[in-house]
This record gives sequence, structure tokens and C-alpha cells, in this order.
Amino acid sequence: MGTDREESSRADLEAREILTEKMRRGEISAWAGWRPDFMTFDDVLSQWRDVAPLLGSPGYPGNVNVYVNIPICASFCGYCMYWKTGVDRVSVPDYVDYLVSAIDAWGGAAGRVDALNCYIGGGTASILPAAGLARVVEALGGAFRFSNERSFEANPASFSPEKLEIVAAGGFNRLSMGVQSLDAAVLLGVGRKNPPEDRLGALVARARGLGMYTNVDLICGLPGQTPESIAADIKSVVSMTPDTLPRLKGLKAVRLPLLQRLQMNSNWKPCSVLRSL
Repeated sequence: MGTDREESSRADLEAREILTEKMRRGEISAWAGWRPDFMTFDDVLSQWRDVAPLLGSPGYPGNVNVYVNIPICASFCGYCMYWKTGVDRVSVPDYVDYLVSAIDAWGGAAGRVDALNCYIGGGTASILPAAGLARVVEALGGAFRFSNERSFEANPASFSPEKLEIVAAGGFNRLSMGVQSLDAAVLLGVGRKNPPEDRLGALVARARGLGMYTNVDLICGLPGQTPESIAADIKSVVSMTPDTLPRLKGLKAVRLPLLQRLQMNSNWKPCSVLRSL
């Protein structure tokens, strides 16, 4: 039995070493089925320190994209499959401290690195208090030089004009708000709530005024939705004139603000709800 265990451990170590080398070379297939708990933060940081100077050289990826996860929610939405924890079960200030120290460690490991895109999501990214959000945004700017899209994902129930100003001042140029539905009864059924529509519209308008590309998510197929409620949701969001309106679970991303252009695009197949608009 001891021999079998030793052989199994040896084989596992060899497999991890091979996989690690593939990961260093940026081979996406090497990440398939990979269990991150096999690697400590220090392990990952050590590999980053080795790989960063080689970015763009033969066999190594030329672009770096950064994703920051805020896996904390005030409530759990019935349709969400992502891992998260409740705001009452974690110290948000402690998580901000950890996140800033982690970002600083990445920046310190290889210097300030050129990166393409950045996305802060969740969970609920907007659940961070304004001061904590400002610290995270500042730390990202110190660790990376972003050259393309910087997106911030917000739940409008926890997003404020102050937080919007912070992310815009930090160089973020895209705001994505998960509205999902404007029907109070539908939202109640999935454990979610939104602020009044005029506040949503004001956030979209202010973001566009700050030069940010705006996106508003809606979901089609939530319990309690009807063709009429879906049509009302779409009309209301269109009136806010975001840049894009993805209709999740069935519709393609739609360019706004002119909904009439949808019927003019032969490549776009409207669902029965939109045909009635």
C-alpha cells in the first residue's frame, strides 16, 4: 500500500511539473480541468516573476489581461451559478486590504507590466465601499499599464455616482450594469432588487458623460416574466440609451440607441417579443 501511495505521489508531481511548464508557455489547454488549490499564491507569484520578462517572446503570450474578482454579495440571485459569499460572512475592509496587497505583490514581482484589458467583476464588484474601491483602482494602475478596455461590473443597487466617478477617474472606460429585469415582482422571485429607473438612467447618462462605454444586461426567461414584461423592460432600458443591451439567454447583443435598426439588420433574428415592439 505504501508503494502504491509513493508511486501515485511521484506520478502526480511529474504531471504537475509538466502542466506547470505548459501553463508558463501560455497554452490554454493546460488550464483545462486545472485545480487552482494545487498552487499557492506564492507559487503563482514566483511563476509570474519568471514569465513576465519573457512576454511577447517566441512561445509566450504577447498580451496580459487582468481580472479582479470581488466574490461578495448582499444577497444571492436565484439564476447565478458563480461562487460567492455573503457580505455578512466576510470583512469587506479585510478583503480590500488583501486585494490591494496581492495587486501590489504582482506589481512588485516584475515591475509595472504592459497589459491589454482589465475587468473588475464578481460576485458584486460595486459592493466595495468608495474608499476601498479607490484603493483597488489605484493599485491596479500602479501594477499594470493598460492600453485597451477597462471594464467595471456593477449592481445598480450598490453603485453610486461617487463610485462611478472613482472608476472613471481611474481610467476605466466601460461600465456594465446587471439590471436583469425592471419588474419588481420578477426581481423579488430571484432575490434581487434595483433602484428606481430614473436613478438607473442617471447612472448611464453620467457614465456616458464621463466618456465611458455603457452596457446594461437584461435576462430573458426569469420566473414570472411574460412577453409584456420583457417588452416593457426593453423599452425602458432603450430609453436610457446605453451603448449596448445584451439580452441574456437567447438574444444577441444589440446596438443602441435606435431599436428600429434591429428590424433593418437582416443578420439579426428578433424574438417574438421584439417583433411586437
